[in-house]
Amino acid sequence: MDFVTPSLVAIAARKIYSHRIVVAAAERERSMQYGSELEAVRELLENVSSETVIERVLNTVECPL
Repeated sequence: MDFVTPSLVAIAARKIYSHRIVVAAAERERSMQYGSELEAVRELLENVSSETVIERVLNTVECPL
């Protein structure tokens, strides 16, 4: 192949990155260094998984034309 389609990139991202992304525990999240409230960070990260991170990125980035 000389090129890949956006759908192939999305499939590869879901297969490859889902086991490589580790969501930080609230206590270790970087914003805690800058004064974030622990309870607010916990609420923000409550339903976040590697799959949701990948889906948010894929839905945010526009495909080039």
